[in-house]
Amino acid sequence: QHNHRERLAQIGELAAGVGHEINNPLAVISGYVQQIRILHQQRGLLDESSMAKFHKINIALKRITSIINGLRGLARVDAAEPHPFNVIDAIDQCISLMRDVYAKYSINLVVEYDEPEIWIIGDVGKFQQCILNLVTNAKDAVLASAVKNISIMVSIIETQVLISVRDSGTGISED
Repeated sequence: QHNHRERLAQIGELAAGVGHEINNPLAVISGYVQQIRILHQQRGLLDESSMAKFHKINIALKRITSIINGLRGLARVDAAEPHPFNVIDAIDQCISLMRDVYAKYSINLVVEYDEPEIWIIGDVGKFQQCILNLVTNAKDAVLASAVKNISIMVSIIETQVLISVRDSGTGISED
């Protein structure tokens, strides 16, 4: 248990460091891209092709920002006090780290929820670590399957939040 906590803390520190190191140059790149777009616009060079390229660049920048936010969430695995957080945002941040990697294995990863915002009080980092562990287990279960689906369903039942991770794997033997 102690080694596991220590390892998670090291992963958290690494994730925070990587996120910080990426965030600074990303801000510079984003600023320069916006300046170049404005210059193109002022000079009348912002045609349909250029606009499409700037749009693709902005999508890529948003994707990197989403990954960085996910890393920051994982970095808070051993955070202190519980606080309110949106379960849907926390899951989306966590899944954004995995979606492209899982696509390479032809795994379809779907998140479904009853409400766009479901707030609870807790440790968002530990919550994301649980989701990450469940989805990683599901990935291992579907790798050998012909159909590779993983779904995360978030529902509200009375005063409780139900999070279900299901996969199309063969399941666990009774033994």
